[in-house]
Amino acid sequence: MYNYILKRIGWVISLVLCCIHSTQGQTGLKHLTVANGLHSNQVRQIIELPNGQMLAATEGMFNLYDGRAFRPCVCNLDSVYNLPSFGGHSFFWQGDSLLWIKDFYSLYVYDTRTRRFRYDYESRLTEDEVRDFAHENGDSLTQARVEMLNPYRPFFNSLVRGTPMQNEWLQAYAMDRQGGQWLGMQSGGILYVQPSRPLTQVIPIGVDDVILKMMPLDHTMILAGGRSGVYIYDTHKQRIVKTIDTGYMACSDIAKDSKGHIWISSQKGLQCYDNGELLKYDKSNIDGLMHHHVRFAYPLSDGRMLLCNIIHHLGYLDINKKHFTLLNEKIPELERYRTIIAACPTHRDDEVVVCTQNGLFILNVKTDKIRTIDAVEKYNRYTRKINCAIRDHKGRIWIGTQNGLLLMQKDEVRRIAEDDGLSNTCIRSLVEDSHGNIWVGTSNGINRIYAEGTELYILPLGPSDGAPRVEMNERGACLMPDGKVYFATQEGLVCIPSDALADNPVSLPVRIVGLSVSGREIFPDENGLTLDHRDNYLEIQFSALHYAAPERTRYRYRLQGVDTDWIYANGEDGVAEAHYHALAPGEFLIKKLPLISYSVCLSF
Repeated sequence: MYNYILKRIGWVISLVLCCIHSTQGQTGLKHLTVANGLHSNQVRQIIELPNGQMLAATEGMFNLYDGRAFRPCVCNLDSVYNLPSFGGHSFFWQGDSLLWIKDFYSLYVYDTRTRRFRYDYESRLTEDEVRDFAHENGDSLTQARVEMLNPYRPFFNSLVRGTPMQNEWLQAYAMDRQGGQWLGMQSGGILYVQPSRPLTQVIPIGVDDVILKMMPLDHTMILAGGRSGVYIYDTHKQRIVKTIDTGYMACSDIAKDSKGHIWISSQKGLQCYDNGELLKYDKSNIDGLMHHHVRFAYPLSDGRMLLCNIIHHLGYLDINKKHFTLLNEKIPELERYRTIIAACPTHRDDEVVVCTQNGLFILNVKTDKIRTIDAVEKYNRYTRKINCAIRDHKGRIWIGTQNGLLLMQKDEVRRIAEDDGLSNTCIRSLVEDSHGNIWVGTSNGINRIYAEGTELYILPLGPSDGAPRVEMNERGACLMPDGKVYFATQEGLVCIPSDALADNPVSLPVRIVGLSVSGREIFPDENGLTLDHRDNYLEIQFSALHYAAPERTRYRYRLQGVDTDWIYANGEDGVAEAHYHALAPGEFLIKKLPLISYSVCLSF
């Protein structure tokens, strides 16, 4: 007879965990009741198990939380140990796996390895520490329990005040390893309180305009270009404090040169903001400039500026000589590009990346020659439209396209898309923070990419972070000296505070929270599990048990001997499932690697 041998079970997973906060902070609440699987809303004890699951003792039943719902822990009440007198409510750990629980007049022992109750009381009650626990006075335990809960009652009362639960009584309390608080009520179930964390803010700008582009002026002020004006925005007061220019602007770019001058490209031409003054340059005072509408002006290392206007004339602006030198006639290949929109540096001083709406090229500003990048060209099947590009502190080029994010390092390029964890593939803006994280503004929200070695971890922000799932304005992002990141949207500015930026990935284990073989729920021990050949239908549920942000969990797994590639899975409640039907006889291993507190981990 053939057997299946299911060995130690584990997974390759990525968990998205973001801590982006508002200045006051916000606490998320979840109310768990019989609708979430509790046997009763009368909660007596709440205990965190070694694997991170929460065990709740309710009136007449024990309940195990898997991150999605509570499941009953079946106990043979005829076989439990009956205490001779009232024992109160308490628990005691024997070793790292046996949990002794007192509940009124009964004593239970729960084995966390098998997730089953044990009934070998008599042999174990001879041990001193177990015997002392069993015979401890119930009234004194009850008094100690009241004293333990008293410090948490004001907090509990503040949560339920003015709600249907305001007359409830706090019966149980536990804090999990992630800082979440679990408050059990006399007849109202459980309140789960997420760890307090500040959230991203969406801030109205205070004027009837839309900010399109931004550049820091100092530690608190932002120079902002909109559709109808140029403004100074105070990040402390969270409003525009000065209007510098008005009229139809259609601001298309803001750049800062090596001398600290800020250059604003717009419908009105090129403007330089210096020491509170706004100097204007257009075809009336720049020789050779054939149109006043400037798309962008990129400062070069030699003091010139690479400038492009609305009629796709690309060339060099010498601001001292007030002369514009056109490149289109010298470089006829430019004619195949339409709507040149931006430029960014490369690792060489004499080359820049130039972005257009139908491709990308490298311009050598000394030889005035252009070249394409074959590794980028192969992704043209997705789109040729480039929206933005930046170079990070490691010299890598990040290219935001209409359909995916490209990462270029030396001669290698890879594409990052929604399947890799991005919230959207239309990349609108990019900015690097002081920790080396790349912030990606898309047509549907903001993402953060953390790089460690050759690994990339993608973190999409969502409503639970205070981050709106709206379209970011094109190339409308900036990093402030205090570490805050700002994105411009049609609804105002999105502010991501600096204390969110240091939250790097942490390793978290993944747990098997459910395992069924041919419809029967079982749990393997540390030696694995041997199954009959007829037991060939396997269902596995697994979770990172990250209660604060379960919707961010993304997993990948494979059953060695069956799956040739990784299988991606995620669930809004943080619990994912794997199903295997009609398994052939053999030995199988479910592969395990660390869980990372971000989205899918990508190697580059």
